[in-house]
Amino acid sequence: MALVAVLASCGGLPSRADADRLLTLGGYAPLTTDEHVAVFGELAPSDATTLDAHLGMGTLINAQHSQGYIQQASGPISQIFGAQHNVATAGGAYIERAAAVAIVLPSAPATPPAFTVPFSPNPLFVGRDAELERLYKLLRPDAPVALVPAIAGTGGIGKTQLAVEFAHQYRDRFPGGMFWLTMTDDASARTQVADYAGPRALNLPGWQAMSFEDRIAAVRAAWQQQDVRLLIFDNLEDPALLRWRPTSGGCRVLMTSRRQNWYRHSGVEVLSLDVLARADSLRLLLTPRYDGQAAHSEERAAADAICEELGDLPLALALAGAYLEATPSMSLDAYLERLRAASVDHPSLNVLLDEGLPTGHAPSILATFDLSYDRLDASQPTDALARRLLHGAAWCAPVAIPRRLLLRAAGLDPDDMDAQVEGDAALHRLAAVGLIEPLPDKALRLHRLLAAYARSRTDHPTGDCLAVEQALVVESELLDMDYPQATQPYLDHLHLAVSRAGSRSDSVVGRCAS
Repeated sequence: MALVAVLASCGGLPSRADADRLLTLGGYAPLTTDEHVAVFGELAPSDATTLDAHLGMGTLINAQHSQGYIQQASGPISQIFGAQHNVATAGGAYIERAAAVAIVLPSAPATPPAFTVPFSPNPLFVGRDAELERLYKLLRPDAPVALVPAIAGTGGIGKTQLAVEFAHQYRDRFPGGMFWLTMTDDASARTQVADYAGPRALNLPGWQAMSFEDRIAAVRAAWQQQDVRLLIFDNLEDPALLRWRPTSGGCRVLMTSRRQNWYRHSGVEVLSLDVLARADSLRLLLTPRYDGQAAHSEERAAADAICEELGDLPLALALAGAYLEATPSMSLDAYLERLRAASVDHPSLNVLLDEGLPTGHAPSILATFDLSYDRLDASQPTDALARRLLHGAAWCAPVAIPRRLLLRAAGLDPDDMDAQVEGDAALHRLAAVGLIEPLPDKALRLHRLLAAYARSRTDHPTGDCLAVEQALVVESELLDMDYPQATQPYLDHLHLAVSRAGSRSDSVVGRCAS
């Protein structure tokens, strides 16, 4: 680390001894007396006593006056402590240190803690009280710093919105400030970190004269100090970007990610975000149109059905609410009818809002899901299988889906170990891009809007549907022979298959119905 970055970092340390240790680690000599003044704004007690006596000032130099005295008394300091202490005339081996001190010397005025969250509080934010409390328990100053809570879930579930709300509600609990980083890639992270050396964040002394790399080093060194700060890594999908997490000090880190599977050694604590409770869904849907007034009693049933159709997904509800506000002539019943017909393709879920969304989120369900789906490369065997599994899951009920059912529908033998391993890798991939939710019992769950989206992306919808129906028959018959109760997880999927078949009377439908 360059000397100027080391000295800039020393300013936030509690004592001269700590600063000396940091300099020693960096391969530099300990602070001289005048450097101590430059960094800490006061002399060490022994040096202050000696200088005070020599200058005949009558009282010890204190923190308030020592900056001025060190400027006025470079000559006396040189006489008392040696020529190497004269900042103005330093030479030889001390040129680098003098230049670095000259950068660090100006004291930055006291400023409020940095708060770089780029979004305002959302007036329509609802629910999530339990999640906010859990986040604070994980991030509070006495919590294990090794753990990084990750708000995880599918696109549109409200991950960034929850992080924003947490930042505004708990701002005063992090006196060292809050720093927001959008973790698109490493180059973007470097630019944001370097920018935080300046006045909009840490305002490190001498930041203007630092190189780009020195700014990054100085900010990271500051984040290693004991100040209780919060770093928010938004949309972190690449585990390699966790390298920006401080390895020590008082910083806490909060992440948002579509990735729902993190290895234990990563130190990430996954907070899987579920859809909204129905009461909160109704508030989010109806508040824009009714502005706190109760909807007509005859519309409550339609509103509830709309929430069901949207799967209580926050993004979908926010878009639908904005659409209903902008189209007051459309009744909720009429909207429900159109929504059922078009599903994720309905214009209300894919609109260009004049004012945008509170977190800058794409105002489109299709665009949101595209971001995840398009990360699956069909030319790669694992990703190709992941797509087949997703297309099969899209024809299942929006409840827990047995893993065996998905494997069999994708053409794999769920009793073959190699096939299981192949399926595990593909399902892991789906969870990593936020397209499926792993459940504790090894089952999977697919949101109903994601299912509708996946059905629209497959090239073989009829074949995918038939593969699921055939897998349901085989699995339920096999399990029924061994243990009838084991078919319980398949019942919702069987009922949906029969309902969807309608008037079909082929053998597959008949066996599903039986």
